[in-house]
Amino acid sequence: CKGAVCPMPWAWQVSCLALAAADEWALGIYGPLTSISNTFLATAVAFDLDFRKNFNASLVRRFGPPIVKIPSVHPKLSDISVRIGTSDSKSAIGVVTVLDFILGLDGEKPISGLVGGYHSSISVPVAAIAATQQITQIAWGSTSPSLSNKETYPYFLRTIPPDSIQAMAFWSWMQAFQIPLAICIYAQEAYGEGLFLAISELAELAEQPRRLAGVGVKYMPVDYVTQEALAAIRVVKGLGSKFLQIVMTKDQTTFFMPIMQDEGLLSSEWQILGSDSVGVVPGSNFKAKDFPVGFQQFLPVSRARKYSEFKQLWTKLTVDDIIGPESTARYKLQNLRVSLDVGNAKKLDNSTFLSDKSINLEDPFLFDAGFCIVMAVNALLNEGKQLSEIKGTTLLNKVKATNFEGISGQVSFNAYGDRLAEYEMMNQQPSPSGHGGHLVLAALFSSVTQAITLLDANMPPYWMTGERSPVAPAVLLACAPGFFEKERFGLCTLCSVGFSCLGGFKGKQLPCARGQYADVIGKVNCTSCPVGHFAPDIASRTCGRCPPGFFASKPGMEACERCPKGFYIGAEGATACVR
Repeated sequence: CKGAVCPMPWAWQVSCLALAAADEWALGIYGPLTSISNTFLATAVAFDLDFRKNFNASLVRRFGPPIVKIPSVHPKLSDISVRIGTSDSKSAIGVVTVLDFILGLDGEKPISGLVGGYHSSISVPVAAIAATQQITQIAWGSTSPSLSNKETYPYFLRTIPPDSIQAMAFWSWMQAFQIPLAICIYAQEAYGEGLFLAISELAELAEQPRRLAGVGVKYMPVDYVTQEALAAIRVVKGLGSKFLQIVMTKDQTTFFMPIMQDEGLLSSEWQILGSDSVGVVPGSNFKAKDFPVGFQQFLPVSRARKYSEFKQLWTKLTVDDIIGPESTARYKLQNLRVSLDVGNAKKLDNSTFLSDKSINLEDPFLFDAGFCIVMAVNALLNEGKQLSEIKGTTLLNKVKATNFEGISGQVSFNAYGDRLAEYEMMNQQPSPSGHGGHLVLAALFSSVTQAITLLDANMPPYWMTGERSPVAPAVLLACAPGFFEKERFGLCTLCSVGFSCLGGFKGKQLPCARGQYADVIGKVNCTSCPVGHFAPDIASRTCGRCPPGFFASKPGMEACERCPKGFYIGAEGATACVR
């Protein structure tokens, strides 16, 4: 670049890097590895190690043969480098990290392919940038249905199934277990809003929109405000259903679940179904075992036949393999926008790799996303392409045609860049130790049949009432005090003005008797008219004041009494007459 006219310093830097990297190819991987889990970093490294085992004998000697074998490995495949960055669960950091990758603003080679990310709210702006820069992006945790729009996000694909399929599972849950009304509590960001909208659309298509209600909670990735959560819970308590669907990422439910617990929503009087991202961040006070027995959750199938080989690789790793000096230099960890020391995620140590208990649901999808890219690059090299030519639509079209067996199962994409998969319905069941609970596979949802099948018909799931049942327990269907069941819809509805509702199974609303009133919705009991007032009709909303010449000396009068002879009263609302 000497002698070149470079009006902007970063433009000079990018031009120099582009020339220097002409015969090299860079892959960027990013996600919330400093905010949610350091295992995302470890999995990204594990992918690169397994990838390099296809042409590096020393790695094979230490870690064993490749889990994912690349057919006809091209010699130039070893020129692929991997760079790892963080989003720290913040859009601004995620976007800046990706811009560093794409433009080489971090002083490294500009990437030609991108693996990430986790949050849909971050993947949406990143996918827009990737589209303008023609960078193929494969997400491993972003599930918002809006990202399936190929006109807006033509370079976006994902190894985790989209929420349009999870929404089918949620709707099938309501159908299979005969749930009349569910309340979806969702975070107000792309993931939460997208999944709620997808379930709502299915309810509309079934011409049963009344069976789903939604309550949004402000998305708070930095400072969690308890009052925001409490306001949403107050609304939930007034909607008349005990069936809750929680649609949030674990950085939100880590704070939201303890508040639900304090408000009694984790008791036997409620039932909760969680989306795939519901969980708790390691190191938080609320633990996975604290989810109540009977809690249910849908998780995409992420551990398939080859997962056992990944588990073996995982247990051979050490902390030094991930964040030691050599790894830090290889993956450019010194360039992280938020350092591992500062991030809130639980820090890696050698105990992380003693078993696979630390592995997250999304880790296998991350591992396989990396192989989608390198498989496509290898195929293009074998077709005679140069590394410098493998980018844009050339790479995108080859990735779309990728089909291989990964640790999460068979990996391939439909026309929308989405991956179809089954979902497991997990059920929190009593721990054998008698302390807390643990998630057990109870049923499967098929995106082909769109039906839920119990794993064992003789062992139906637990509900938060403490009982096993193939349908929702009757006690949860009973209306709460202040609600009644509408016969046409079977839904619990707030008691009307002028009526009282004791609640209960098939609970009715009863009109207030004469002399009583109910001036607001949701009354459990009608109120007697005060002295000086009367209510002549049933289902009265208010009481009238006794007119002049009349009085009501006791509460609950349906008519005022006339002043006796020799007595009078000239004012309204009298409780007695005077001589």
